[in-house]
Amino acid sequence: MVNDSSSINKNANNVFLSYTLADKALAEKLTRKLEEAGQSVWIDVEDIRYADNWKDAVWPALERAKAVLFVTSAASLASRNCLEELAYAAELGKRIIPIIAERVSGAPATLKSRVRRDFSGANDFNEELLRLLKDINSEPEYVELHTHLTFRAARWRADKTGLLDSREIRKADSWVNEADKQPDLNPRPTPLLTDFIQISKQHIKRRRLRTAGVFVLLFLVIGGSYFGREWWLGIPRAGISPQTASMQEETARRTVSGVDNLHTALVEALPDKEDRNQLLIATWNIRQLDRHKRPLEALHYIAEIISFFDIVAIQEAMGDQSDYLKIKSLLGNGWHSLESDINEGRRGNQERLAFFYDARKVTPTALVGELNLPESPIETGNPYRSPYFAGFSLNGLQLALCNVHIRWGRNEGDRPIIMKAIAEALVRKVERGRDFPPNLILLGDVNAGSVGGEILSTLENAGLTLPPAVRDLSVSPFQERPYAQIALKLTEGDFAAPVNGGVFNFFQHVFKDSEEEVYRAEIEKIRRSGEYKHNRTLMMSDHFPKWISLRIRNNNE
Repeated sequence: MVNDSSSINKNANNVFLSYTLADKALAEKLTRKLEEAGQSVWIDVEDIRYADNWKDAVWPALERAKAVLFVTSAASLASRNCLEELAYAAELGKRIIPIIAERVSGAPATLKSRVRRDFSGANDFNEELLRLLKDINSEPEYVELHTHLTFRAARWRADKTGLLDSREIRKADSWVNEADKQPDLNPRPTPLLTDFIQISKQHIKRRRLRTAGVFVLLFLVIGGSYFGREWWLGIPRAGISPQTASMQEETARRTVSGVDNLHTALVEALPDKEDRNQLLIATWNIRQLDRHKRPLEALHYIAEIISFFDIVAIQEAMGDQSDYLKIKSLLGNGWHSLESDINEGRRGNQERLAFFYDARKVTPTALVGELNLPESPIETGNPYRSPYFAGFSLNGLQLALCNVHIRWGRNEGDRPIIMKAIAEALVRKVERGRDFPPNLILLGDVNAGSVGGEILSTLENAGLTLPPAVRDLSVSPFQERPYAQIALKLTEGDFAAPVNGGVFNFFQHVFKDSEEEVYRAEIEKIRRSGEYKHNRTLMMSDHFPKWISLRIRNNNE
C-alpha cells in the first residue's frame, strides 16, 4: 500500500456533495451528519451555483475532493450543472458515490455500476449513513495520493506549471502499479493522470539533457579554435590533443551525473516545494563567491541546491559578480535576486549580502534596505557588514528577512553585543509595526562558535525564537560549529507548528571524499597547497546551507 502522503494538499475536503435545490433538505442533513462524524464537506450554495463563473469555485473543490457524493433524483438528472459536475468528477477518476434521493430511471452510465446509498426512505437513515462513511473512508492512503496527483494534474492542465519531481514520480508509479495489481480498487488511473506522470518524466529527462547541452555549448564557445566546428564534427586539428577532448567530455558527463545526484538527494531531504502553502527558506555562506573563479561544474551544483528553496540568503558574495550572475542565469527566468552595496573597508571584505528568490512562488514587497542601528555598538564592536533586509509575500502573508554576516573571530568576543543591537532593533520594528511586516526572520552567518555560546542566548533574550529543528545543527564540514542561524519572530496563528528544517551536506554527493584525484588539477588552479578536504570548499563552500520550512496555517491545522 502506498503510504506517504507528506505532500498531499492539506486543504482537500474529504467530500464534495453535488445536488440540486429540489434535494436541498437531504443535502443539508447529510452535510450536518457527515461533519458530525468528522468529515469535511464542500457543498455549493445558491449564490455560487447560479453565478456566471461558478466553475471557478466548483472545479477546484472537485479536484481536491477524495469522494464525490451525487444526490440522484429526477431534478438532479435534469440539471445541467449537476451533470457537468458529475462528468468532470468522472473525468478526474474520482470515487463517485450515488446518493439515492428518489428512485428514477435513465441515470447516466457514470452512476449505474457504482455502489450506491439509498436515502429515499426505504432504508434506515443512520444505518445507511454508517455504510456511506465506510465507503468514504476505505483505502485512505490510496485515495489520498490519487487526490493529490489528480489535483496536480488538473492544475498543470490549466496553467502548465507544477510537474512532478523525481520523488513524486516514484510515488505516482507505485500508486499506478498498485492499481494495476488490484483492478477492484477505486478510484482508477485516468488518461489525464497517466499523461501527467509521463510528461513529468519527460521533463526530468529534458532537464538533464539541457544540463549536458549547456556544457557542450560552453566547450564549443570558450575553446575558441579547438571547440569549434572541427571538434564537433570529430575532425582532428593540429596542436589539440585527443586527451583534452576526452577530459572535457568527461567533465560534462560528470556534471550531469553530479546534478542528478544532488537532485535525488534534495528531493529526499526537503519538503515539497510545489506546496503553495509552504515556504522553504535557507541561509548559505558561499565561500568567497567571485573572489576566485569557480569552474562551471561547481556553479551548476550551487544553482541546483538553491533551486530547491523559495528564498536563499547568501553571504560572502564579492568581487565582480561574474559567478554570481552565472548562478542566477542557471537558475532560470523564474529566479530573481536582491543585493546590498559592497561593504567597504578591510574588515568589510568587499562583501555583499544577497537574496535569491523564486518569483513564481514569492513576491517581493517595497521593503528593502540596509539596517540602521539607532544606537550603534561601535564603541564595543561593529558589524562591518551592514545587515540587509527585504520584504516578501506568500499568499498575501507578508514577512521581512534580515540577512547578516557578523565578523569572524576565534572567540565570540563582542559579537554578542553586536547581535543584541541588531536583534533588538529588528524586534522594535516589528512591535512598532510602522511599514514593517508582522513576521520577521533573522538569518545568516552569525559566527556562533558553539551550541551553548552567548550569541544564541542573546538572540533568544531579544525576543526571537531559534527553531529546535536547526538551532544546534553545525554547518561546518570540519567541526561542530552552528555558525549559521535562523531566528524567528512570527505572528501567532499565521504559521502552523512545528518549524521543520535541517542542514544539507553536499559533499556526500559532489566533490566527495573519494574524488580527490578527479578534482586535483582543477583545484590546483586556485590553490596548490593544502588538503583536498579543505581546498574543495573553494569549489563549493566551507558552510553547508541551513534551512527551515514554514507552513501557512489554515482552518484544518
